[in-house]
Amino acid sequence: MLDVLIEERAEDGRWEGRAAHQAPEVDGVTTVSSDAPLAAGDMVRAVVTGSDGVDLAASVMMAT
Repeated sequence: MLDVLIEERAEDGRWEGRAAHQAPEVDGVTTVSSDAPLAAGDMVRAVVTGSDGVDLAASVMMAT
């Protein structure tokens, strides 16, 4: 599980954010899928469901 800070809406309707180990402009991003409404600035707990290089895909377990 990861805590992810939501940053922006992705073009495909999912959300992009960063986990604690992902620095802006240096590391990848975490793309988050959620059934619940999210907004930039939300912190969510998510489970990693896949990866593409340094980028992660995750599903929200709960918003914190």
